[in-house]
Amino acid sequence: MGPPSMFLHTTVLAASLLTATSAHADPPLSASYQLQDAGHDIDAPVALVVVTPGMDPAAFQPMVQALEDHGLDAWAVRITLFAPLPPADADIWIASTLLPAAVAALRERDPRADELALVGHGLGGTLALMMAQHVRPQAIAVLGAPMGPVDTAALSWLTAHEIPAFGNVDLSEPTPWQGHDLATLLLGDPPPPLAPLPVDLARAWVRWAAHGPPLSLEKIDCPVWVGAAAMDRLVPIESLRVASQGLADRHFVRFGLLRLDPQDPGSADLLRERRYLDAMASWVDDQLD
Repeated sequence: MGPPSMFLHTTVLAASLLTATSAHADPPLSASYQLQDAGHDIDAPVALVVVTPGMDPAAFQPMVQALEDHGLDAWAVRITLFAPLPPADADIWIASTLLPAAVAALRERDPRADELALVGHGLGGTLALMMAQHVRPQAIAVLGAPMGPVDTAALSWLTAHEIPAFGNVDLSEPTPWQGHDLATLLLGDPPPPLAPLPVDLARAWVRWAAHGPPLSLEKIDCPVWVGAAAMDRLVPIESLRVASQGLADRHFVRFGLLRLDPQDPGSADLLRERRYLDAMASWVDDQLD
């Protein structure tokens, strides 16, 4: 895998600049994706990690390593450039056009990806669910992925950031809320490393927090593994349990003391603790055998 500080260190397979026009957008949206592999040239089923916009890709290294250790060929896709689009369209365009284009590029390179699994954490997991009907994966595994409105603290955290007309929002800046830093309160202590978030997605996240993401769970016809953390303050476990019932083939796993885990984990723990990542990776491996 390379040095611990490296993430997906091999050469980028595809960096595609795509352009789509919108009847409501002037100028049109432009965005690029990067597809990267985990550095292991192995003959194995393919799992594609959707890196959450607004998070540093290095935060996903433990997830990629867990998938590789379970005998899967792990890839990751991340959004690398964004230009203005009306906020009502940005997230939908990414899930219906940009990310499926990345999957098509991967499938063109590797026929094993015809039956790949999508994997994601948090908002990246939600994007994986949103793109499912466009790429028809063999399975999906998500950890702490919002499927409905989130709590007041999360909404306050998002709306507390001034969203400029263009560019990015820096979520790494401290945001106090009722005597707490919201990134730490919601994501864990320490929170995972954060990165600039494109403004159009920042607006979409605010909309998701208030009203829920634009998901059609009933249209997902593959098995979906849903990992939930007992102390996830960003996506409360009970709200996730209820929202995910719309999935036709759901495998819901609650992590915490009631499951005889050593602690009640939070959102960031799902992304960095091997106990939870191994449970996810083992299930994905079973689905792709």
